[in-house]
Amino acid sequence: MCKYAASLVVCTTFFLGACSSLPTDRVTDAESIYLADRDTIVQIEEAFLSDLESLIKLDEMRSYESLVSRLLNSEPLRLGPLGTALLDRYEASLTGQLALARFYEYLEQETDTTHTAWVKRLKAHMSFERDGSRDKPFRALNVNDAKSFLQIDGLEPIGTVYGRTEDYPLLVEIVARGSDGKSSITVFEVLSSRLLIEGYCGNAEQDCFPIVLSHLLGQADNAAVVSLAVLTVQEAFGKPANERTQALDRAISMLQPNLDPNNVLTSHSYASFLVQRADLSQEEQYRARLLNDARSKYRAAISAGYMDSMLALGRLYIGGAFGDSERQSGIGLYEQAIDLGNADAATTLGWIYADGFANIPQDLDRSFDLLKLGKNLGSVEHGLDYIRFLIRDESPQLLSWEDRKWLRRQANDDNPAAMLIMGQIFARGITVKEKPSVAMYWYRKIPHISPYNAELVNQVAWILATSEIRKLRDAPFALKIMNKMMIGNRNARRSPMYLDTWAAAYAAMGQWREAMSLQVEAVERAVQDENALQHLEEMREHLEAFRREEALFEDVP
Repeated sequence: MCKYAASLVVCTTFFLGACSSLPTDRVTDAESIYLADRDTIVQIEEAFLSDLESLIKLDEMRSYESLVSRLLNSEPLRLGPLGTALLDRYEASLTGQLALARFYEYLEQETDTTHTAWVKRLKAHMSFERDGSRDKPFRALNVNDAKSFLQIDGLEPIGTVYGRTEDYPLLVEIVARGSDGKSSITVFEVLSSRLLIEGYCGNAEQDCFPIVLSHLLGQADNAAVVSLAVLTVQEAFGKPANERTQALDRAISMLQPNLDPNNVLTSHSYASFLVQRADLSQEEQYRARLLNDARSKYRAAISAGYMDSMLALGRLYIGGAFGDSERQSGIGLYEQAIDLGNADAATTLGWIYADGFANIPQDLDRSFDLLKLGKNLGSVEHGLDYIRFLIRDESPQLLSWEDRKWLRRQANDDNPAAMLIMGQIFARGITVKEKPSVAMYWYRKIPHISPYNAELVNQVAWILATSEIRKLRDAPFALKIMNKMMIGNRNARRSPMYLDTWAAAYAAMGQWREAMSLQVEAVERAVQDENALQHLEEMREHLEAFRREEALFEDVP
């Protein structure tokens, strides 16, 4: 006999007469659930994560959670048994509580308020002192609870990929689309990584990230496929072309059978790897086939609402991948993205008009308008791009007092990119009197804030090692910060551009043997790096200067 009369029709007609499969209310004391606080949830969470047998439960929960995600807004009557099965395994399952809340809400029974209260408490716990960024990710037991978190807010998850930071061994980044068609990225700490690491990584010395990803891949998690493919390509960064080619071929082979319309990042990543592979190909027909396939996959992701694919395809068009006649198609894609409020599109298109590109003419007024729009739409970084344009000689408008005030505020908040611009303003005397000492103050702060930020440290070191302004030259400091950055940043150590600066710093110190050795390496790596080929001749000139025991001098950029 069914517990609730209102459920009888469900029991007899929908679940094929299996009355025992109906969910029963697990709560005997509803008031205790309403009063359940974060400490209660943490206790449940800790008990689950402390028991290695929970690995079995996690695997069992995955199939139930996937069904809930698919049925949540379409077939509420099927959610009851699924929610019960999840809570049997983990009472603090957001997906399970949400499933039962929707089930009982549909049946118009008071029990739905019990599970709704749980949903609110769990969501509050997941976001407690977190903001959903990589630095402060929300908490989630697994990727499906993370998706449920977003669905509660009316967002539709359309893409997932795993990552990690020094503080969090496993993160999941979810692209979600709102009712307005705009997409956003939210980052979650995957709490179950604790179990996965303990259960599948016996040797603490080994890198557990790919091992965890391989396990998730075995559970048909296509976010893990994307992550493993990205990891494969990243590990080949800075290596010879043939090794990068092999890595890209492996990544493409991994993704090809796992392309999933429900995860736009499978198509987007696949397309991105095809483009990179095309750049390494010398066969025009093969290259064209790769680019056409990439265009198709980008369009698939665009149709699902993924803005980054719109921008990536726009870059291909503007870059001439499909011929000069198609460049305007790229402009059109960027304009569509701008209409959707995308700051990246406004800023990127602004820089294209700032200099002009191929058959796209320079338009400084349009550039100014777009970069200012990017600042208004976007983040501090978009604002800094606007300031960088204003301090260029050809800018149609000067840097205003308000702009400089805004910039100083960012620099005082320890933004190293803002500090670099402040240094440039005082070094060159842009709307202020030239003050090398003030410029030096800002330049010296940057490596203390971000000692391993290759791009920023490289720029500071280059200025201090090569500046024609004597009061801005500090070769010992330039060499010190480059030594620290290049030793501590493995990817930077393989970059021809950063090797070039490192060599210049040694030359400024009169250490010619070290300068020549590093410059030879820079030239050799530049020959193998298509992104550095445009600077190859300049690097060779630097090498000849070092052989003549001549240091480099140039204006402050």
